[in-house]
Amino acid sequence: MRGYADALQGVILPGCGHFVVEEGPVSFNEHLLALLEKVEVNR
Repeated sequence: MRGYADALQGVILPGCGHFVVEEGPVSFNEHLLALLEKVEVNR
């Protein structure tokens, strides 16, 4: 993916496999919210 994205961040969530949102919803949401706080929206 690094060849296709300007800024890429990977996170390993212990105990999660292919269904990350279902297997680790709290951890997933914590990381997602942290990412969204950094995003700038140009409207």
